[in-house]
Amino acid sequence: MEAGHQENSYSRDNDSSALDIGGGVLFNAGENAIGYFLDSSTSKAKIKQGIKQPDILSEVQLYAAADIGKHGGNLVAESSPSRLKDRIFIAAGSGHIYGISIASKKIVWDFYTGSDLDGTAVISKSGKLFCAIEKQYIQGNGGVLKLNPNKQPNASVEWFLPTGNRRFSSWEGGIIGSVALNDEYNSGEFPAIFATNAIDGNLYIGSQNMITGKKIAVPWRNQSYDTPVIVFKKEIGSSISTPIFTDGNKLISAGYNGVYLFNLNWEQAKSGDKNALRNAKGQFYRLKVVESGRFKPGLSFEATPVVWDGIVRICARDGWMYTLG
Repeated sequence: MEAGHQENSYSRDNDSSALDIGGGVLFNAGENAIGYFLDSSTSKAKIKQGIKQPDILSEVQLYAAADIGKHGGNLVAESSPSRLKDRIFIAAGSGHIYGISIASKKIVWDFYTGSDLDGTAVISKSGKLFCAIEKQYIQGNGGVLKLNPNKQPNASVEWFLPTGNRRFSSWEGGIIGSVALNDEYNSGEFPAIFATNAIDGNLYIGSQNMITGKKIAVPWRNQSYDTPVIVFKKEIGSSISTPIFTDGNKLISAGYNGVYLFNLNWEQAKSGDKNALRNAKGQFYRLKVVESGRFKPGLSFEATPVVWDGIVRICARDGWMYTLG
């Protein structure tokens, strides 16, 4: 796509998935750090530079002038956009988590981290943002931020989960994939949880809503934030893939050490149980996580798995797509 402001980001690639916002309009972010509102009509597309391209309705610059000096040419936007009511939220490689008004097609909300951001800002049923933070460009640790987008950005943090620092390939720590939520497979009977893979080699499963009562210093924000209750942590090897919840209380997690299948077994508990989580009805449950399978055919995975009709499908670094029962 032809567009201005391309000279400040070194990439012209596109890793983002487009979002259909209705009315014949799509939103897509390019690695040139520009967000595009596009006319989805194929009949209105025109030949430009020898390629049939959609009509660009509006552009949004996904970085500030000051970010150019801090990140150099690495302003690359790789995450996919998410929609919450009348706003689009997107994590930008410039270190910002932006809220963009669909009506005005302008940025109306801006939470600054300073880090490179790769994972998509995932929206829960309660309307909160779960954001993956990479270690790059920041002091301290990357991890997971839970934000309330209905508050002003500087007052929006509900908790932060730090993950360990580890050099792996070109990464230094934090989370490269996205955060998974069990919302779509939970009618409210069980507690709301999240899961994420990290560069430090661990799979983390924790409460979306319950905090430990302990705060942690976050130097890249010059703040201290609450931390979430973590109910399961397991070394599975470094990963840039996003784990997924699926039917039957199962979780699938992939990484450089293979693909893992976990059963999530909920047991009722008493309110005084320090390991228990509370559901939407105020009832308490304990989560028992059991590893029930692992697939490692001598290769590694960077993609996120999908499940269809009880079959796991995932692409590997050897160029093959694998189907797992």
